Amino acid sequence: MVSINSAWAVNIPDDPPSVGTWDATTRTYMLTQDVFESIYVIEDDLTLDGNRHAVTGPGQDSGVTAHLRTGVTIKNLNISHFSPAGIFLDECYNTTVTGNSTPDNINGIYLKGGSNNTITNNVCSFDNPGCGIILSMSHGNVLTGNTCGSNGLSGIYLHGSSNNTVAGNTASNNEDTGVRLQESSNNNVLAGNTASGNGGGIVLVISCDDNTITANTCNFNSSYGIWARGSRNTLSHNTTSDNEFYGITIRLSNSTLTCNNTVSNNERGIWIYGGGNNTLTDNTISNNDWGIWIYDASNNHIYNNNFIGNPIQAEVYTGSDNVFNLAKPIGGNYWSDWCPPEHPDSDGDGFVDSPYEFGGGQDDLPWTEADGWLTPPTPEEMIQQLISVVEALNVKQGISNSLDSKLQNVLAAIEAANAGQREDAVNKMQAFINAVEAQRDKEIPEADADALINLAQQIIDLLTDA
Repeated sequence: MVSINSAWAVNIPDDPPSVGTWDATTRTYMLTQDVFESIYVIEDDLTLDGNRHAVTGPGQDSGVTAHLRTGVTIKNLNISHFSPAGIFLDECYNTTVTGNSTPDNINGIYLKGGSNNTITNNVCSFDNPGCGIILSMSHGNVLTGNTCGSNGLSGIYLHGSSNNTVAGNTASNNEDTGVRLQESSNNNVLAGNTASGNGGGIVLVISCDDNTITANTCNFNSSYGIWARGSRNTLSHNTTSDNEFYGITIRLSNSTLTCNNTVSNNERGIWIYGGGNNTLTDNTISNNDWGIWIYDASNNHIYNNNFIGNPIQAEVYTGSDNVFNLAKPIGGNYWSDWCPPEHPDSDGDGFVDSPYEFGGGQDDLPWTEADGWLTPPTPEEMIQQLISVVEALNVKQGISNSLDSKLQNVLAAIEAANAGQREDAVNKMQAFINAVEAQRDKEIPEADADALINLAQQIIDLLTDA
């Protein structure tokens, strides 16, 4: 056993009385030779610098252990053949572990309890039968820039650990998962990680809530890219491609937001299984066998997504009240097999004239082009939309003609306004609003009057901002 403190080292059977040097000014203990025993850090606020030397077991414990320590730095060690871990931090605080390599241990780095630790730029890979990095009941830590690959279980594993940041790590080619959150691991941020070539990419299981999973790459996994189970999680700006089964799975989840993801070349792009009240928007889902598949899930909102080149674009197998479009101007989704010229947009409002129907559901307002909702409508387009709404009203022909005439006057004023003066167009739109108000609860029902005035006010806002 090697105990590291400010009095150098003690208890080194069959070895010289020192395996390193102590700098009292910087409180740094630097190894000058390899060590074949476990190392224990038994003081606060010191640095153990391995100086790239090896710490090799089998030892009676982990390679380096710190228990109830604060302000310790452990760096530049090559640690192998220890159990339960190469580096074990037990209820440590404000500790930094950086630049270490931990192959051939049961686990690479293991944090149990404690908080505000930083684990950065370590290599926790190769023949660890457990995990590269484990956090158990550890909160408020930062894991960044680590490489955790080719481990028997997960690259990075959080168990009952919350408010951690896991960013910019590579967790690939692990037998189970790249990054795994389990047992009430809540309010974590997983950002910019690569989790590819694993059994599964990123997984949240057993009541993991309020996590943010963003800008991760989860490709070529043998089951799924991202699997999320919990409530109020956010999955955004991730890439999940070429996974054998699912790009993104939302399993028994409620109020999860899935947005701005790229999901391609999987068996199923997005699978919603159980749960409800989830929102999927601004995703591009392409070239999967199924675009989206919903099973036994209800009250989900799926709109403003691009469904491109999926042989089966969407299917609702079981479930109820799943909505694939909102009211104009938000509308529904873009479907690559339901767009002009085969399926026209005769009124030029940006939506295909007829709904897109699929197994178990339909989109009543399919967009004519990909990302059509990202292009703000022109005042002219919105006026044409308003004209269509007026034509659909069940009112006397004279009232309909009068309202239509006022809108035609607005269009004419806009053409003149394009030279730089829009005040006349705004005034004429206000005249339209006044005419609608005059017929409210008379010839025009209250709800219809509200809808007309709301759309007219949006046009005024566009004209004013232009």
